[in-house]
Amino acid sequence: MKLLKFFGKPFFAFSMLSGALFAENYELNFIDASKAWNNESIWTPSGVPGASDNVTISANLSTEVEITVSDFTEVGNITIDGLYIGARFYIGTSPSGSTIHGNLVIGDTYMVDGGIWRAAALRGKDHNLTIEGSIIFDATGASRNIDGTDRISRPAFNLGGDWGSTVSGSIEVGKNAAVDSKTGLKTAILLDTSKSGVFQNLTIGAATNTEKGVVIHNVAQLNYEAGQVDTRFTIAKIGGSYICDQNISIGGINGYGTLATNMVNKDANGDPVSPKANLTFTNAAGVHTTFSGRVIRENDSYGDTIHITMDGQGKQTFKVQEVGSSSTVLQSVSVKNGVLEFSSPFNSGALSVEGGVFSAIDGGASFASATWSGGTFAFAAEPFLGGIADKISVDGKFVKAADGKIAIDFSGLDAESVLGATYDLISASVFEDASGMSLSDSDADEYFYALNLINAFADFSWNGNTLQVTFSQVPEPAAFAAVIGAAALALAVRRRK
Repeated sequence: MKLLKFFGKPFFAFSMLSGALFAENYELNFIDASKAWNNESIWTPSGVPGASDNVTISANLSTEVEITVSDFTEVGNITIDGLYIGARFYIGTSPSGSTIHGNLVIGDTYMVDGGIWRAAALRGKDHNLTIEGSIIFDATGASRNIDGTDRISRPAFNLGGDWGSTVSGSIEVGKNAAVDSKTGLKTAILLDTSKSGVFQNLTIGAATNTEKGVVIHNVAQLNYEAGQVDTRFTIAKIGGSYICDQNISIGGINGYGTLATNMVNKDANGDPVSPKANLTFTNAAGVHTTFSGRVIRENDSYGDTIHITMDGQGKQTFKVQEVGSSSTVLQSVSVKNGVLEFSSPFNSGALSVEGGVFSAIDGGASFASATWSGGTFAFAAEPFLGGIADKISVDGKFVKAADGKIAIDFSGLDAESVLGATYDLISASVFEDASGMSLSDSDADEYFYALNLINAFADFSWNGNTLQVTFSQVPEPAAFAAVIGAAALALAVRRRK
């Protein structure tokens, strides 16, 4: 069976499926109408796949009728490969919830009508869906012949449905994901075109349970290298009418590809709404992932937006290279815990730093507004040695919304060779505190202090509406002692008075 062969490949260090030695391997027979999962006649061997069994779906479903294998409850692993569909093929989830205890493997899917986009799916209205292992795209991209015509492989899969009547209650993926031997990271999703050479797309349909939403416990790995055929991870999709904003948490996105959203902007009454995909990175301690690629709306007329929050213990590097036809798809960037390194040539809406570390990289980043209520701003050391800093540019206000000084982390910069140099760090239309009082009317050193700076002092100052830093020489020990002594004497005199 292809699934068993896949486990022998180097991607996974081990199989997560307990009881695999006692598993039965089932294949789906040809069916020309929707049938129930527990219908023994649709399986070879005859029977019903259970919690420890493996299922392979490689059927010729060339009819133009939509086909559903309904009321799936639990199974070990599912592999979809060599599947021919003329309309759509769905695995329908169960009202009591559905679980894949192992992995979902997506191989090649072939279209009987090559001009129409189709995708297999797992879906069910308000049903909870759990994949304990990983979602792995393992397509070859080879053309196959059916009825004398070559068919093109289009590896795509919709998880949780993509229409109002098919949206899952909640979706959970990757709790028991194994380690990717290429990255050393526990990987819940793998999209990689190095073998297939054709476009791959995983769509998370949506979840109606807003409290639980979509939870991806570990890393989503896109292409390992830049320049390959695109991989697209659509984090939220709703057709028909808007249901609710989507809350998606993920243990990091790594690699090269496209991050997308596709939520319709009208409710059931036809009234306009502004759908939001709230994407929260929950990278575990020690997990550093780097995403580089496009951030897009799949349908720009919908006006749906993506809002990024870093709230893990690890680090997420996020490099926006393109935004498709609209530069407004990314509307906010927030940091609560962990480290977020961020770069984009486009304005990324509202920046909020509540905790953790925010670092603009690769030339800096621009925002419509910024608010600080805790946490640190970090600047990479190397650009200073080249005469610039990765500046944060704010079109509107920068608001200091909490007491205390703001930490500026210079990332271990040895500034001895750039003493006397001045750098722009943050610009805004105005700097003010929560009461609206201007900060730039006072000494900038009252509001900012330096971390991880070597062989220099950081002197913060205002240049109009720009925060600057000048690196000054650290006093010799004798001079430094004299300064301390003078300060102590002044304090003693003041106390006597």
